[in-house]
Amino acid sequence: MKINVNQVYKSLDGEVVKQDVDGNTIDMTLKVSAITALLTPTGKEEISGEEKATRFLLAERLTHDEDGIVELKIDEVALLKKLIGVLYSPLIVGQAFRFLEQD
Repeated sequence: MKINVNQVYKSLDGEVVKQDVDGNTIDMTLKVSAITALLTPTGKEEISGEEKATRFLLAERLTHDEDGIVELKIDEVALLKKLIGVLYSPLIVGQAFRFLEQD
């Protein structure tokens, strides 16, 4: 399925959510949250080297995306939902799930 990873998160009052990345304040997008979730160990699970490599390769694919539209497999969408769901607040998780379920 094709997903626009440049979709921007908004607060409940409609303001764009910002995030600090390496000392720079940027608009928080699905791309930013997905890459962060893929590369951030939660400490709550033991994952194999193979799974870590899978997460890295997906993060790399998202990073090098040119136009914001990424083709994701169903299992990749499920992985992103799982990892974003663990790492972020309900404000982000709810919107991320909505973004990831769009056709």
